[in-house]
Amino acid sequence: VDDERAGQVAAALAARPLNDPMAYAFYARKGSQTARAIFASYPGQHPEANLTSDEFRVIMARMFGIPPAALRDVVGYAIPRASTNGVVDEHGYTLTAAKVPGPTDKRRHDYVKHVLHTLLRAYRIEAQLEPDQLFMSQLSAEQIARETRGSGAGIIPDIVADGTAQTIVEIKVIGAVHTYSQRKQTEPNVCTNSVETRQRQVHRDYPRRANNLDREQGHGDTSLDDVNTTPNEWYEASPQNWGAVRRRLAEFRLRGCVAGPRGEISADFRKIIKEAAALGAVRLRDRLPVENPRMAEAVLRWHANCRIGMAIQKASARHLLDRIAMVRRGGRTDDGANDAATSATFGSEGPDAAVDAHRTVHYADHTGATPWRDIGVGD
Repeated sequence: VDDERAGQVAAALAARPLNDPMAYAFYARKGSQTARAIFASYPGQHPEANLTSDEFRVIMARMFGIPPAALRDVVGYAIPRASTNGVVDEHGYTLTAAKVPGPTDKRRHDYVKHVLHTLLRAYRIEAQLEPDQLFMSQLSAEQIARETRGSGAGIIPDIVADGTAQTIVEIKVIGAVHTYSQRKQTEPNVCTNSVETRQRQVHRDYPRRANNLDREQGHGDTSLDDVNTTPNEWYEASPQNWGAVRRRLAEFRLRGCVAGPRGEISADFRKIIKEAAALGAVRLRDRLPVENPRMAEAVLRWHANCRIGMAIQKASARHLLDRIAMVRRGGRTDDGANDAATSATFGSEGPDAAVDAHRTVHYADHTGATPWRDIGVGD
């Protein structure tokens, strides 16, 4: 009966218009464990997973493809301080996509980055946030001077993790925007501009950035009159054409961890979670009260999916609510209002301090913490 009903629902949604929000919501989260985290008994009282009532309402509205109630009194309003003219629509697509001043985009990204980093550490995987010296030795003094990110040099990933291999983790969070919901007539059950599309872009962007840095340092096709005109295709034609930065990049495994507005994640994100759970099951084996390593891995993967999924959905909902507040203020800068959500969730010192305090209380060992107590299965 369930299978028959599921088939009927899928057929009905596939027949709806290509930009129909309900069909978009169905296909965006179909088969996603992290998107279903809102329905699971998510583990523990982690600060980033606690939802306000407004956040919960936004998450559930998006889950089923209906207009969030929080938008009702601002629909039709002009979006203040946006780089392009636009008004608020009933689903918040235009408001979410608008380029406006303020920290809302960064906060949404940092929620996800912070939770993944915390999980890796809890599973005893070495992980460094935004390492700014990773490519320093491959750059000339002149190139370093041209860089604009303080003492950073060239490419600064979100996370570098030491799992089964040195891994660069680049996190991207996609908002609930109109273009993401589009589907093709030939593939009505596939969302275009999805997490997988953005993941592929990450895998193109990193080599391109490395090649650009090498080009700016004079490495390129010497058969050209000016090596600065060397196209990216020349570098990627053969490893023999790589410069110092590109060779350094090849020493790492690259993961484009992309999150969608309903908690859906890309294949690279799933690989990171799977590998982290496998390593954690081994490294925490003496602290996990289960029968075998396979069961330990399964529970840790469930735990990670729940936390990641909840954090993504909370971050996406909070992003919309912060922008609604900005519209109501008429675009006026209000640092206190912009930071209210973060302070309410994490405290005045921010997410890192809150999680460190949480783990100190619950585990009494910051670097060797286990998530097991959060799951409620024992010490």
